[in-house]
Amino acid sequence: MLLLLCSLALAEDAWTTQELDLVRWPGASDDNPVVDHVAAQARVEVVYRDGERVRVRSGGDFGWCDAASLTDTSPLPGTGLLDGLGLEGLSLQGLSMPGLPPKPPGL
Repeated sequence: MLLLLCSLALAEDAWTTQELDLVRWPGASDDNPVVDHVAAQARVEVVYRDGERVRVRSGGDFGWCDAASLTDTSPLPGTGLLDGLGLEGLSLQGLSMPGLPPKPPGL
């Protein structure tokens, strides 16, 4: 359990370069069950690397895929917390909040 918690703490974000199936075991075989289907450009968390195979978490599911199917570059512009929300160019300058004193002139 401790090993799992440590690996999750060190997880890194990655994005899929194509649609892919996450499988239960790291080896490729016909009897390896699919645990999740992931869309192209979806964000996943890399929790373990084993050569060309990578264990990732997608939502609540864990599974294995090829490292070549992932990139560390987000397909969305920017990497900030509010990116993708349509708030580009929004300025908080001049806004006031109820209950707070007004900002002194010149600051």
